[in-house]
Amino acid sequence: MLDGHPRIQADLRSRLAWGESYALQPLDDAGREALLLKQAQQRGLQMQPQAAAWMVTHCSRDPRRLLELLARLDEASLASRRPLTLPFVREQLGAAE
Repeated sequence: MLDGHPRIQADLRSRLAWGESYALQPLDDAGREALLLKQAQQRGLQMQPQAAAWMVTHCSRDPRRLLELLARLDEASLASRRPLTLPFVREQLGAAE
């Protein structure tokens, strides 16, 4: 549709290029661990760094899935009144993932 209008293309291109642009990179393992620890903290949970590291290496690497698992752990932690320690996380997620 814009092929016949080079002026519009150039104008649109310059408008879209204005301002800052950012290249988003996927999270590495350290970033996934930091995400889990930060989200746990925001939920009012105390999560051991070893538990986050275990989740990253033994569960899905997809950040959305990791946060779903964290929500599940939040419920289990509340129900059992246990903190998110490595043994607890393994117990809850070991067979699930």
